[in-house]
Amino acid sequence: MAGDDAWMRAEMGGTSRASVIGKPEVVGALLKRAKRPLFIVGHEVTATGLASGPLTRFMKAGSTIRHIPVIATSSTARDLIAEGIQVAAIMGSMEIIDRLRDPEWKGFDGQGSYDLIFLAGLPYQFCWTLLSGLRNGAPALKTVTLDPKYHPHASWSFGNMATGPWQEQLQAITALLEEKHV
Repeated sequence: MAGDDAWMRAEMGGTSRASVIGKPEVVGALLKRAKRPLFIVGHEVTATGLASGPLTRFMKAGSTIRHIPVIATSSTARDLIAEGIQVAAIMGSMEIIDRLRDPEWKGFDGQGSYDLIFLAGLPYQFCWTLLSGLRNGAPALKTVTLDPKYHPHASWSFGNMATGPWQEQLQAITALLEEKHV
């Protein structure tokens, strides 16, 4: 399967597809331009043992250096807090997406809409549906999936890749964030 094919082939919808994150600098450039980024973290981050790996280190660096709020779903918050990540809110992912689609919503802190959303640890089929809702309900919002599976409805997504290369990409992105403060 090619890197820019949907992880589940039946899940190809729409005429536009996510751009593949080929280099860590892509995420660095997105972060540099973002005024109000946000992390949405699902239960698969902790259920799959990724809570103490490069993904969590990237979220920790982003939340510490760039003050990106981390929104956790279900029981994920406890494990993220144990890793030293401050969780801004605990909320169901459907509720988060509904709020992001609302043009009147001013964010969790009342400071305004978010412009860049990072999603990680959500079940693939569910994330696909959430991204479809954002693509159609909030077309100006840029979305980036951080899972090693290609999500065609995101703005940017990693291609389908093995765990090792995916973790190396995340480590490189974290290094850019820590060194250059993007």
